[in-house]
Amino acid sequence: MRRTLALLLFALSLLLPCVAGSKVVKIGGSMGLTGPYGPEAEVLVSGIKLAFMQAEKEHWIKDRLSFVLYDDGYQVANTVTNLYKLINKDRVDLIFAVLGTPNAIAVAERLSELRSVMFFPITGFSQLYRGELSQRVFTLLPSYEDEVKQLTDLAFKNGARKIAVVYTSNLYGFDVYNAVKEKAESLKFKFLKYPVGRNDDIRLIADQIVKDSPDAVIIAIPGEYTSGLVEEFLKKKFYPALYGEFFSVLPIVFSDMEEEPSGKFDGVYVGMFIPTLDENYPLIREYKRAVSRYKPGSFPNYPELQGYFMGRVLVQILSRLGTWNNADELIKQVETIKNLDVGLPKKISYGPNDHVGLTKVFIYQLKNQSMVPVKK
Repeated sequence: MRRTLALLLFALSLLLPCVAGSKVVKIGGSMGLTGPYGPEAEVLVSGIKLAFMQAEKEHWIKDRLSFVLYDDGYQVANTVTNLYKLINKDRVDLIFAVLGTPNAIAVAERLSELRSVMFFPITGFSQLYRGELSQRVFTLLPSYEDEVKQLTDLAFKNGARKIAVVYTSNLYGFDVYNAVKEKAESLKFKFLKYPVGRNDDIRLIADQIVKDSPDAVIIAIPGEYTSGLVEEFLKKKFYPALYGEFFSVLPIVFSDMEEEPSGKFDGVYVGMFIPTLDENYPLIREYKRAVSRYKPGSFPNYPELQGYFMGRVLVQILSRLGTWNNADELIKQVETIKNLDVGLPKKISYGPNDHVGLTKVFIYQLKNQSMVPVKK
């Protein structure tokens, strides 16, 4: 029997406590709070709650927020059930922070039918950024395509002319593959591809990569496969430059090894959608201040920062809007937002034909167990 958790049904009075005339904005979400990514989802939610709490306490917005979040166990069918419940029963004004590529696609496919809108799906799938599915979707973080193109540019800049990409055989992986393929065609380098299926032996794939001997390897596979791939490279004394897509969790893989081996490779780099906690951007300072003030005894952490960022920017957007009565009016108003300062180097602007938020990723080089920003 499916566990359906109605988490976080709370109303936050923002600016004034239940003042006549203030609008209640109902926000609906669906995440895998149970299932394979449950712990990560819980931390993301913690960050979202922190941003909403801070908005309430510090009077960032005149409206009040009600956030209704259901668990979908990371199952698409449950996400769809939750979506109809949020729209038809809970009467939410917008959908927010749906976790997972297939889950977010399922929501996006139904937004026109339901006359709703989705903000900040937690996936970098390219069709949610550009094309038919993006018409009622606003993104915040860079896409997989954005990230991998920038990693590939760096590999080429660093001298690689024979570049391999290791990617999962799913929508996420195909986005990565297409991004590298496009760069190979424009920059004129030799391009090697290695898809990884669910039952494939990563050792055999590593063997083939070693035989082909690329200058650089772009890694876009889950952490357990990344670990196996790196271990095989080390066994065979094969040390190309490595470029890890965010979900390859390359820094964690290296730090978990008995002897951190990044110095053996011809450079180890990783893409991040938002900067690390060691950076000094206004967003990072604001998040740390919020943790200190509203979560005494807790410590800042990177996944919570992502949730905080999403919640904070949603509040910033809503605070800029005038009166709106339905999703279509909401979309039109959000499309007028220009140069929204989100505490990072790039500001956000939306338009009628552009619902894309950030496109620049933050790239770090692993050196001596530290992540050093790569300045571009």
